Amino acid sequence: MKFLKVFTILVFISVSVFAQIGQGLVYLNSEMYTTGKNYYQKLIGDATLRPEACYYLGEIYRLTDKPDSADIYYEMGLKQESPNALCMAGKSSLLWIKDAAQANELIKKALSTKEYKKNPAVYVAVAKSFASGRLYAKAFEALNTAKDLNRNYTDIYLTEGNILMLQEKPGDAAAKFESATSFDPSCKAAYFLEARIYYRGKMNSQAIEILNKLQAIDAKFPPALKLLGDIYYEMGKYAKAIEYYGEYLNTEEAELTDRVRYANALHFNKEYQRSIDEVKKVLPSNQNKPALKRILAYNLDETADYKNGIQTIRDFFNSVDKSEIIATDYRHYAFMLQKDNQDSLAVVNFLKAIEASGGSMVFYKEIATSYDKMKRYEEAAKYYELHVKTGKNIVAADLLYWGRDCYFTAGAIDSTAIAADSTLAIKKLALYTKADSVFGDFTTRYPEHYLGYFWRARVNAVLDPETVLGLAKPYYEKVVEILEKTNNAERKKEMVESYQYLGYYYFLKEDNVNSLVYFEKILSLDPENTVAKQAIEGMKKKG
Repeated sequence: MKFLKVFTILVFISVSVFAQIGQGLVYLNSEMYTTGKNYYQKLIGDATLRPEACYYLGEIYRLTDKPDSADIYYEMGLKQESPNALCMAGKSSLLWIKDAAQANELIKKALSTKEYKKNPAVYVAVAKSFASGRLYAKAFEALNTAKDLNRNYTDIYLTEGNILMLQEKPGDAAAKFESATSFDPSCKAAYFLEARIYYRGKMNSQAIEILNKLQAIDAKFPPALKLLGDIYYEMGKYAKAIEYYGEYLNTEEAELTDRVRYANALHFNKEYQRSIDEVKKVLPSNQNKPALKRILAYNLDETADYKNGIQTIRDFFNSVDKSEIIATDYRHYAFMLQKDNQDSLAVVNFLKAIEASGGSMVFYKEIATSYDKMKRYEEAAKYYELHVKTGKNIVAADLLYWGRDCYFTAGAIDSTAIAADSTLAIKKLALYTKADSVFGDFTTRYPEHYLGYFWRARVNAVLDPETVLGLAKPYYEKVVEILEKTNNAERKKEMVESYQYLGYYYFLKEDNVNSLVYFEKILSLDPENTVAKQAIEGMKKKG
């Protein structure tokens, strides 16, 4: 009776230990290293749990590339009254490169330890050690032995899957993770690891399907929240990404990179102020993290805080190597400079954006806009032409500004310049001809809009300065036709100019009847117009 009582107590202790260690395994296998570390640190205070807790703490540090810290915990487990077999296997994983013989000796000791001989966990630990030394065949051999001991031990299949991933065999790995869930339908780590394979393979619908199963088990499971956020982020469904990232950030697993990703999602979802607020929570204590300055600058651009945005992106540029600056950085910087009337510098950075993007043509129009603002019409015309020739996102104003810039550039070439360089006369004519062609294209694309005809009339008026040929006549007539239909009082200036040309044209042709018609139309719009009054008075005197 006394023996039975002692045996029952020992079984209870064993089950309790397994349950507590097993909960930590969920964290370790799901790569919840912060949570796992905190969990096992608490277990170290219990002498019964300490040896295995030391091993799993060592594993967490090994998997997070901190071998010195891992070694400390493996050694702590080995210095117990009864050296822990798991810690022997863990210690061996650190020795394959510098002392393979000692690594093999530790594994032999681990497998010969009496209390672990029939425990599949030690064979899994040995398999992980072999895998860390790239001894994959031996690793799978150890796992097969573990299956002989307990085929239902899910850590076997998780380890198989992880080793297959090291061998770049994601399909086979996914099958192993699926096997784990067949043995234990509540194995959260298996669902997570399988879903992540599909996510990395750009098979998002399959990944979401698996994560939905996981969420049915635990709706707040941190790795699932993060992975769902990542999936929806990559799919461009930023509102959904924000939802999952927001929940994930409330867990102890969340890191600074996750907050940056969240801030980016808010930015792409056009929630610029929320993104700014998120960055400002962490930037003061993370001034050495350029990604925070980058997204803050982007948001300041979108919220029209150009002064602060310019300073922030300059801080960003100063904190990174030039190779880390991308086209979007230059683009935001250039836009802010442009809005801040620093157009020369804006052009420089639009050109850098083009270079950084491998020759992207999307910035030609912005460069042209800056040159226009600086009244550098020849350069503006060049970039409007490049923009229009891309054939992408062309609007009426693009053709209008292109033609107008050619017109202004030609007009700037005066007789003094031509006297100094006779070739400028040819250039001037070519520019007016180009302007006429561009405005002609405008009228073809937008036949009901008066501006194309109006500017074409102006060009032809210059080409026929004495109005001998009446080159501008058909275009001014078209302007009159369109504007008289709309009776648009805001276009009075254009109407007066058109009437004046036509009145003068008919005056030169000695057709006073038609000439009077147009000059009288001017007075109907502008009763004090001196030119019209004098023209009418002169014709009346001639009788």
